[in-house]
Amino acid sequence: MKRHRAIALGWVLAGMAGTAAAVDRPVDEVAAFLIGAMDSSVQAMFDRGAPDVRIVTCNVEVPDGDSSARYLYQEQALSLRLGRPYRQRFLKLFPIEDGNGVASLAFRPENTEQWVGLCDRPREQRNVQFEEFGDAICQLNLYRDGEIYRGATPESGCPTNYGGAVRITNTVELSEATMETWDRGFDENGMQVWGAEDRSDQFRDINPTRQDPEANAVVQWLSGEFRQVDGEGGYRNCTVLPAGLRTILSVPTDRDDPRLLQILRNRSGQLEILVYSLTGDWENFCDRDPSRRLIPTERMEAVRCRVPLRFEENTFVGSISSETCLDGQRDMRLSRESLEIRDVMEIDRVYRSVETN
Repeated sequence: MKRHRAIALGWVLAGMAGTAAAVDRPVDEVAAFLIGAMDSSVQAMFDRGAPDVRIVTCNVEVPDGDSSARYLYQEQALSLRLGRPYRQRFLKLFPIEDGNGVASLAFRPENTEQWVGLCDRPREQRNVQFEEFGDAICQLNLYRDGEIYRGATPESGCPTNYGGAVRITNTVELSEATMETWDRGFDENGMQVWGAEDRSDQFRDINPTRQDPEANAVVQWLSGEFRQVDGEGGYRNCTVLPAGLRTILSVPTDRDDPRLLQILRNRSGQLEILVYSLTGDWENFCDRDPSRRLIPTERMEAVRCRVPLRFEENTFVGSISSETCLDGQRDMRLSRESLEIRDVMEIDRVYRSVETN
């Protein structure tokens, strides 16, 4: 069975980093690490196959709860669909009986709609009765190892009915500013059907007000190799530095005409792509390790094209005028699977992403 990469990241712990100072008790320290917001946008911009997921966690007050435990609420959503979380959990953090670790017990609430955006509410409005937590799903035990906490679900996993899986396992490494998860789903025959394979899912602490999920998505969807449908052309694109994470090197495979694409917001808040010409040989540049993809500013020439974008039904649409583009391009459509370009001669060229075919 073909494996599907999971977007259900961090299913049991679903935590995130916080900025609170370290505290004495392990339960409080784990809670401090979990509270806040983080996402996988950096990983997604360098890895087209990785989803950009945001996880938000906050304290909740449970009047009838265990006084020795900490209670949290968390929700996960694709960064382009923050108002529609696909996973919501309550977490109970408490000391493990051996006294050396912290248990995270996850609950799935029955009425998920009433809890959407709970972390945006004032703390005094985050009172929850324990009976509203729903069913306990699975427990993950965390133990401190230097500056991080490591943990895992039971070896046998936990029951689920997501994405064709009946059992899920997860391994977690949690620090004050990062979280890595190895989240895997298995079918009734014990075959993995989704989740981490040869690399972890990587989350980093973020300031939500400074994130731009649409700009991040443009970078991710433009990255990788594209091949022309009904033609010989194509592009090999990759994320580069140091102009910022939202910068792409685009190298055509059928001609010597490399470009640098910068994705940003203009002064009016409009999302756009600035296209620069480049000097030099960039044919094998994208084979480099991401940390070595440095483009000197002196290699960048004038802006050749300015492409304003709008987001419509999972597609970025660009309408280009002759005043803002010298390349003969007039319209473009970018989705996760393809790039479509129309030129001044009304000729459409469609390019498919190799990674998503």
